[in-house]
Amino acid sequence: MDGLDYGPVIITGGLYKNRAGLYDNDEYSEKHNAEHTLVYIGDFLTASNWVLIPFENLAPINSQFLLKRHNELKSIIFLHKENGKNISQNKRITYLEELLLLDSQLYQRMYEAMFTHKTDSIRVFLSHATEDIDFVKPLAVDLKHYGFDVWLDEWSIFAGESIPSKVADGVSRSDFLIVVLSEAAVESKWVESEWQSKYWDETRREEIMVIPIVKEKCAIPQLLKPKKHINFSAGYSQSLELLRECLVGLSKGKKSHQSDA
Repeated sequence: MDGLDYGPVIITGGLYKNRAGLYDNDEYSEKHNAEHTLVYIGDFLTASNWVLIPFENLAPINSQFLLKRHNELKSIIFLHKENGKNISQNKRITYLEELLLLDSQLYQRMYEAMFTHKTDSIRVFLSHATEDIDFVKPLAVDLKHYGFDVWLDEWSIFAGESIPSKVADGVSRSDFLIVVLSEAAVESKWVESEWQSKYWDETRREEIMVIPIVKEKCAIPQLLKPKKHINFSAGYSQSLELLRECLVGLSKGKKSHQSDA
């Protein structure tokens, strides 16, 4: 299917809406001339159930969904209840199989995000308030999964190191700074100093370097108001894709400008 790789997916419609699965291949659809494909509810090796899902009801998986669904399933399995109703033993087994898939994907993504580095990747600094780390960390993992080299304070500053100097170095080395706007971020002097430092570089070089994204409704800082922002409160998956396209597009434009200079 165009635009979707084989592997973990979100089911976005129908009976299995909001569940995680593994998109196998198009062998069934090719054989039967159908607009459906096989999706395992769980990992290939452990799933006891597969279903046929229309292509349009599949979407790429992301870390925020993985965490949210993981917490939902743990609660359902522990309580043996879903939406206040008891679940059957068979359904509980399929949920356990789905949970195993989520566990493996979360571990793999987090490991790769923290310990793999590509020196030739687009360098991205994530500027955020401490209160927003539960939103920012999955975002960082997703951006690393897309191939960006992400600077996140939790991953980049170790015990004993100077926080101001490490932050200053991270900002100066980054190609782009993404400022995560929220009520807490707007009030944070740390966040303000980070994005303003890159903002003045942007002004001097006449290149876009600061990209504002909105986590929640808040007062946009005056200097950032003229900039088009990406509103994550309107939907994470769509906004993540817009951010990816933005970073790739701006990076290509920057390289083209440098080659022409």
